[in-house]
Amino acid sequence: MLASAYGKQAWLRLRRGDQNPLQGKSLHQLPPLPRRSYREDGKVKQQTLGNLSALPPEAIAILRGALHGQKYIPDYEALEIRRSWHHGHVAAVGAMLHRLELDRLLDPQPSDVRERLVALLIARVVAPASMLATSRWWQNTTLSLVPAVGEASTDDLYEAMDHLVQRQPYIERALAGRHLHEGGLVLYDLSSSYVEGRCCPLAGRAQGKGHRCVHDQCPRER
Repeated sequence: MLASAYGKQAWLRLRRGDQNPLQGKSLHQLPPLPRRSYREDGKVKQQTLGNLSALPPEAIAILRGALHGQKYIPDYEALEIRRSWHHGHVAAVGAMLHRLELDRLLDPQPSDVRERLVALLIARVVAPASMLATSRWWQNTTLSLVPAVGEASTDDLYEAMDHLVQRQPYIERALAGRHLHEGGLVLYDLSSSYVEGRCCPLAGRAQGKGHRCVHDQCPRER
C-alpha cells in the first residue's frame, strides 16, 4: 500500500487478516508519515519516525515544501508596512449609524455632503473636537479613504453643517416619531457655559449651573 511521506512514496506492510483502513483514499488523504531511509547489511530499509496527522494541513504543506527545497520567510519580512489607518472604532460607530439609518435621515440621497456629515457624526462620538482638529484627526483613520471626506476642506465641512441646519426640522420630527411616545421620559444634556465680560446684554438673563459669572454681568444672589 502506498503512503504519503512528504511527497515520497513508500510501502506499508499490513498484517494478514486486517482490513485495509486506507482503502479508497487518495495519496493526499493518507496520513503524513515522516520516514528515513538507511542501509543495513547491504539492504535499504526505512524507518517511520512518527505520524503528523494531528498537525493542521497548512503546517504539513509547509513542511513538505521545505523538504522539497522550497524556502519560506516570515510574513513580517515579506511585507513592508508603509502606512496604517485606525479602523475598528470608526467601523463600529459607522455600522451602528447605518443600522439606525441615520445616514438616510441626514440626506435620503447619497452625496458628498452626506458622506461628510456621516464622518462628522462618527468623529463626534469617537473623538469630539473642533472642525479643524476633526479634519486632521480622521486623516489617520479609514474615514480619510472616502474621497468626499479625506479631500474635504473646512469650508466643505461648514457647508455640510449648513445643509444639516436645513434638514434639522425633518430630522427632529423623524427621530421623535421613531423614539418618543405618550408619557415617555426625555433627558436633555445641557452644556455648562458661562460668559465673562461687561458688554453682553444677554448674559444678564440667567446664571450658569456652576454659578460662574462676572458680577457685573449676572444678577447678585440675595
